[in-house]
Amino acid sequence: MTRKNKSRRPAAGKHGGGHPASPPSFPPPPPPEESSCADIANWLGHGGVTLVLFETPSGFALLKYNGVNLFRCGALKDTWVQFTTKRRNSVVCLLDFQIFKDKSVAINLETGLSYKLVKMIRSHYSSGQKLAVGNSDYKTIIEAKLKIHCLFDEPVMELMWGLKHIMKSLVPTETCELTTEDRRHMSKGMQLILSNYGFKVDEDLITIATAVYESDYHVNRFAEFLHRDGEYLKEVSGIDCQNWDLQKLAAALKLLSYPNDEIETGTSNEVNNVVGRYEKYIGGSSTLVDQAHKYERKLHKGTCLNIYKEILFAHAVRSRALVSLKAKAMGKKKNHVNIVVIGHVNSGKSTTTGHLIYKLGGIDKRVIERFEKEAAEMNKRSFKYAWVLDKLKAERERGITIDIALWKFETTKYYCTVIDAPGHRDFIKNMITGTSQADCAVLIIDSTGGFEAGISKDGQTHEHALLAFTLGVKQMICCCNKMDATTPKYSKARYDEIVKEVSSYIKKITEPKRPSDKPLRLPLQDVYKIGGIGTVPVGRVETGVIKPGMVVTFGPTGLTTEVKSVEMHDEALQEALPGDNVGFNVKNVAVKDLKRGYVASNSKDDPAKEAASFTSQVIIMNHPGQIGNGYAPVLDCHTSHIAVKFAELITKIDRRSGKELEKEPKFLKNGDADGSCWSHQERGEGPEYPTGAKVTKAAAQKK
Repeated sequence: MTRKNKSRRPAAGKHGGGHPASPPSFPPPPPPEESSCADIANWLGHGGVTLVLFETPSGFALLKYNGVNLFRCGALKDTWVQFTTKRRNSVVCLLDFQIFKDKSVAINLETGLSYKLVKMIRSHYSSGQKLAVGNSDYKTIIEAKLKIHCLFDEPVMELMWGLKHIMKSLVPTETCELTTEDRRHMSKGMQLILSNYGFKVDEDLITIATAVYESDYHVNRFAEFLHRDGEYLKEVSGIDCQNWDLQKLAAALKLLSYPNDEIETGTSNEVNNVVGRYEKYIGGSSTLVDQAHKYERKLHKGTCLNIYKEILFAHAVRSRALVSLKAKAMGKKKNHVNIVVIGHVNSGKSTTTGHLIYKLGGIDKRVIERFEKEAAEMNKRSFKYAWVLDKLKAERERGITIDIALWKFETTKYYCTVIDAPGHRDFIKNMITGTSQADCAVLIIDSTGGFEAGISKDGQTHEHALLAFTLGVKQMICCCNKMDATTPKYSKARYDEIVKEVSSYIKKITEPKRPSDKPLRLPLQDVYKIGGIGTVPVGRVETGVIKPGMVVTFGPTGLTTEVKSVEMHDEALQEALPGDNVGFNVKNVAVKDLKRGYVASNSKDDPAKEAASFTSQVIIMNHPGQIGNGYAPVLDCHTSHIAVKFAELITKIDRRSGKELEKEPKFLKNGDADGSCWSHQERGEGPEYPTGAKVTKAAAQKK
C-alpha cells in the first residue's frame, strides 16, 4: 500500500519575543453543520492553530498519516514564539491531558475544571482559537468557565472514534477502550486514513487494515533482537543470514533452541501453515541441528520460542489480511487462467517459460544469477531460465523436464498459472496430467531442424496438440522458437512454412467459463506431508468452490475429512474457485490414504463416487491395429491413470456429422469414433462435469 504524500509548508511568522498576540486571519469560518469527517479534518489542517483535546496520542498519529504537521505541546516544550513563527498551520495536541488518569477529577459538571487543567489549557491557548473536544460535557464546562468556543459534533466524534479504533495499530502501547458495538460506527472516522490508500471504506476493510498495521508492528518490534542474535549464526556456524527475512531467521533461532523439537508450540493451524513453510527449508539443515549445543549460552530459549510464535503468527495474519485487502481494493477478483506449455522435447519450453516469468517479475534477479552460476559449473550456461522450472536433480542433469512445474505471474486483468509440461515421450503421463489442468495451451515449436522431428511420426508436437484438444483444451497459441538459429536468421520463408503446417490448430483465445455453481470437483495432482502442518493434497479446482471448514469426500474411496486451510502460491484463501491451483490442509488423514487421481468433492453436495462402468465417446487417434470388446488400455482421466476395459462397443459414428454408421461394431480402427461402455471408473464424467469427461488413451505402445 502506498500513501499519498501531502505537505503543508508553515508560513513565516511576524512575531517577536515575549508572549505574542494571536496570529492574524484565523481561525476560518467553521465547517457547515452537515459537514463530513473529511471537512472537519481539512478545517483542522488548514484552520491555523486549533487546540485539540484528544485523550490519546492516536489523534496526532492519524493526522500525521494525512499530512497534517503536528505540534506536541508538553512534549516538545516549544515556546509560543517558536510555535507561531514555525508551526502556524499545525494542529496542537494537548498531550498533557493524558496525565489525568481519572478525567472526571480534572473536569466534571459539578466541580468544573481543576486548576491544573485550566493552567494547561491557558498556557497553550491564543485568542481566537477553538478547542476540539470529545465529550459534550467538556464543551459545556469549558465554554461556560473559560469562554473558549469548543468544537463538538457528530463529525468530530466520528473522527475521534476512528482514531481510537486504530489506536492499537498506530500506538500499540495503548489499550483500546471502545466496545465492539462502538466500533461499528467508525467507518466515517476511518475514511480519513484509508482514503490515502485509495480504498473505499467499509467496516470489514477497517478491520482488515487494522490487522495489517498491527502485524507490521509486531514484526518490526522484534527485528533488532533477531538481527542481533542472527550474528551468532555467522560467528558460530559460518552462516550468513544478512539477507534472510525475519520469519526465516526466527525459525532458525527456534530450531537452535529446540533442535529435537521437544516442545509443543500450541499455535493455531494458520500459524502452523507458516511454520511448516519456513521449517521446510530451515529444518532440513543438519548443520544447525548438529551445532545447536554451541548456542546454549548465547541464546535464551524461552525468548526465541516466544518471538518465533509471535512473528510467525503476525506473518500469517498479515498474509491472510492482505489477500482480503487486495480483493476488496480491486473490488473484483482477477480471473485465474491456467496456461500449459507443451511441445516436442528440446523445443525450448522451460527456457521460454522461465524467461517470461522472470521478465514479468515472478522471479528475483538474484535467483537467476544463482542459476546462471550453477548452470555454468555444469557447462549448461543456456539452461539458467529452464532451471527456474526444472527443480529435480535428474531434470538438470539430463537437460529435460520430467514432471510438471507450476509458476505464476499477473497481468492487469488475469492471474496466470503456468504449467510447464514434459516434452519427452518417456514422460507422456506427466504431460497429460499437466495438460488436463489447463484452460489454454502454448505450443512451443523448434524453428530449426527440430520442427521436422517434432511433426514426424515419433515426434511430440503433433501428439501434444491432439492430446491437448482431446483433454478439453480448445484454445492454443503457437510460438515459433529459436528463430535466431534459422538460415538465414529470422527467415520469413521458414516462419511461413511453420505457420502453414500448424495454423489449422489455432482459432482464438477467449476467457474460460468458470462453473463455480456446480458441485465441487478437485482432482488431486499430488499429496505432500509438510512438517508442522500435516497432509496437504494439491490440485486444480475444476468445478464448485473449496473453503476452510468444508467437509470433503475423496473418491473413489469415500474417505471424508475437514479442510483446515486453503492456499494458492503461499497465500491463504478464504475460498478457491474453478481454475485455482491450490493446496489444502486436511484433518486426520495420512499421505498414504490419498493418491494422484483421487477427486475431492463436497460431502454435502453430490460427492464423487465409484462407479462400476460409464459410457464414453472415443476417437481412435493413433493405434496400430483394431480395437474390440475386452480391449484393456490405461485410461488418462484428469490427473488419474487407471486400467479399464472396453465392456461393449455400442455404436460407430461419423466424426464430423455425428450420425450413426453402425450399431454394435465388432472392432474399431484409426480415425473411427465410437460410443463405448467402459468398466471400472469413478462418477463425474459427462456434461454436468465437463472437466471430468477429459479422458484419453495414448497409442498402445505408451501403455
